[in-house]
Amino acid sequence: MRTVYSWGINNKGCLGFPQDDDVLSPEKIRFDTADMHFKSIVDIACGGTHSMALSSSSKVYTWGNGDGGRLGHGTKQSEVVPREVLSLKDSRPIRIFAGDAHSA
Repeated sequence: MRTVYSWGINNKGCLGFPQDDDVLSPEKIRFDTADMHFKSIVDIACGGTHSMALSSSSKVYTWGNGDGGRLGHGTKQSEVVPREVLSLKDSRPIRIFAGDAHSA
């Protein structure tokens, strides 16, 4: 089983935690669904204030700063815990990339 941890400045939830406080030591990230706890993550990408994860079943999860639509959820809303990008549900992405203010 793989476990993903994050720490540092939690600007707009970019670390995957609901509190805005800085995280001073590694903390385990949890998904917004009960059945997913990063046990099938095969790729991670980090932008300036948002992050992404790709599962072995080709699901893409994003969290953090939603400005400009960079999370792919169809809004500019920030997400404090990883949330699946539903518009990619029928796709089979094999890699993910996160820039400062965009995702691919």
